[in-house]
Amino acid sequence: MTADEKAELISEKFGLSDRDHTGIDVVLDCSGAEVCIQTGMWLLKRKGKFIQVRSFLFEIRRWADEEVGNGALYCNVPMLLVGNKELDVLGVFRVRLVLTRHRFH
Repeated sequence: MTADEKAELISEKFGLSDRDHTGIDVVLDCSGAEVCIQTGMWLLKRKGKFIQVRSFLFEIRRWADEEVGNGALYCNVPMLLVGNKELDVLGVFRVRLVLTRHRFH
């Protein structure tokens, strides 16, 4: 099932429209998964906002520094849909540091 088909099923189930007050104004995606990004964009009403939250966790451990992220570096985004619906696409980056007790002994 494609992202637009999933969005259509969700819209029908919850009575959403892309043109009136029943539409979705803002989609906040924290998964970074291509299908979630695409489905979110299809669900947005005209002139809606799509916000992609990128979250990277840096753990500082006694034996090594590790970086853990989410989502792929590249993914397919329906740019014709972005233009046709006049969507605002915004990226947000968040960093969280975790320090373990072992580092300071």
